[in-house]
Amino acid sequence: IRTGGGIDGAITGTGSVVIGKSGFSPASMTLGGVNTFSGGLTVVHGGQVTLQNAASLGAPGNPITLDNGTLSTGSLMTSPLVIDSSVNLIIGPGGARFSAGGQSIIIGSLLSGNNPIRFGGGSSPFESDVYDVRLVNPANTFTGPIQIGQSDSDNSESVIIGIVANGSLGNAANAVTLGGSYFDGESTRTSSGGLRAYADLTLPSTRVIRLEGEGAVLDSNGHIFTVASAISELSSEQGLRKEGEGSLILNGANTYTGETFVRRGILGGTGSIGGRLRLDPDATIAPGSPSAIGSFTCEDLDLSGGGTYAVNLASGSGSDCVVASGDVSISPATMLLVQPTGPVVQGDVFTILQKSGTAPIDGNFEQTDTFSSGSVEWSISYSGGDGNDITLTAITGSTAAPVAPKLSNLVITPAGAAGSGTFAGISATVSGGPANGSVLLEASTDLGELDPWDVIQTIPLDASGAATLNNVTDPNSSGAKRNFFRLRVP
Repeated sequence: IRTGGGIDGAITGTGSVVIGKSGFSPASMTLGGVNTFSGGLTVVHGGQVTLQNAASLGAPGNPITLDNGTLSTGSLMTSPLVIDSSVNLIIGPGGARFSAGGQSIIIGSLLSGNNPIRFGGGSSPFESDVYDVRLVNPANTFTGPIQIGQSDSDNSESVIIGIVANGSLGNAANAVTLGGSYFDGESTRTSSGGLRAYADLTLPSTRVIRLEGEGAVLDSNGHIFTVASAISELSSEQGLRKEGEGSLILNGANTYTGETFVRRGILGGTGSIGGRLRLDPDATIAPGSPSAIGSFTCEDLDLSGGGTYAVNLASGSGSDCVVASGDVSISPATMLLVQPTGPVVQGDVFTILQKSGTAPIDGNFEQTDTFSSGSVEWSISYSGGDGNDITLTAITGSTAAPVAPKLSNLVITPAGAAGSGTFAGISATVSGGPANGSVLLEASTDLGELDPWDVIQTIPLDASGAATLNNVTDPNSSGAKRNFFRLRVP
């Protein structure tokens, strides 16, 4: 087929459908029927096939060949187009383009080789219908740079692709460019590009990510999306927009200089950005990670639109903190969420926001000067630290959860006559106790409520809450034999 138009009826038989022919203008064809042909679909020589029905690919497992060809979905599709792992998807030397024009394209087939692959289409999370080109094979091996967001002499198109792992993006050396730009001699066409997470995933520090055109969208989509690499820019003032529920964790020393706008969900991590950090009312900034306290660095911090500022803290561990080198503005509509992850001692002082320079912080959180959070009474100061940091002081302390030490590898060397109440020695391993604290090794003759427990030894613990017992002797020389042992935190 080398002419434009469409076929709404069913295509049947054992033959193949070929769109495009050498020596002719690029062909464009729309298929809308429930097709059962089994000879495969081939799009070549700049051709494009647009599917209006998820069943238009033909028989299940039909091979697909794209060689300078485009496979796209149309606006009439009502369900995603699925190319599962059973489909032999062949990318020819001319390369392939996948464009989500009206529904998602879900590609489970292995993408391999070094022929160019391009992506088009996709919608932003705040649009009514969310769709994208989705790479759900976590072990793709294709090589070459990945451009997400296309601008050329003909058009400018913003693009979002979905991934389930770093491996969805192919070879580890593949550089990813989010957004595009094209100068036609008179003006510059620009587009944005984005990545959407469909599982908890991490892009490692070795994955090159660059911003261009209108910048990037990173959509956590209800998952934990961690970017360990440093995001750079190909032109100045490129920005990043965080979308979707879930968490985006930025741990790299990012060098892009535009604004980072958190529209929904949580932004966290221990990385840095060179521009302004701004929150939407539905968004949260939570420096550090869910499992570790840490700091996040930015230039300006703009909380004037509201949102939530969340920090973890504990005595001896410090607190999460945003380090801002520029201006800090806070609206009274912004909520401060304090989450102790360990004990807090009365009088503890935590710096939760550190501001460089001499200018004061503009505004305050919705909490009053004293408030309760995390079972602790706090006082807040906007002139703490070196004079313009935000600090919290614990007016009251918290009660630490009891530590439950463990006794393992227990070996008892028996004594002589039964009933003597003595034994030659106990050897064991203690773990899980309070760091640099102590536990009591106790023994009893029975487990009755009124049976006493006698202290055999006080055991000092190391920084990990552990100790080793070697032939601890029982000081008791008479009485009933003691067969029960326990550890107790004094």
